[in-house]
Amino acid sequence: MALRERSWEWSATPRSIARARARVAEAGLCNVSFAQSDVHQIQSSKPFDAAVGRFILMWLPDPVSVLRSVSQLVRPGGVVAFHEPYWVPVLSLLAPLPLWSATASLIHEAFQRSGANMEL
Repeated sequence: MALRERSWEWSATPRSIARARARVAEAGLCNVSFAQSDVHQIQSSKPFDAAVGRFILMWLPDPVSVLRSVSQLVRPGGVVAFHEPYWVPVLSLLAPLPLWSATASLIHEAFQRSGANMEL
């Protein structure tokens, strides 16, 4: 897939933005920009081709409003894709493996204790 005129990525930390900028420079890309922003405050003068997020919605008190806002920034026919962990269906299909079950339970509990909504 060819990159369009520009691309944006939002991230929570200045360190991750600096790392991403370095990777883009190493790749010789000139149509990628990075900015730190509150997900409710994202603005753009041009529509995006895609909005992609991973492990974002589970931390937000109102993920539906964020999806609505982000969707309005994507051009008609563009892509809005978010990936959130929801293991219940997968775990019910797996054969019982004690180590995996214990590990998955600990990960699930750690996310919940950190404030994540694990039922998205």
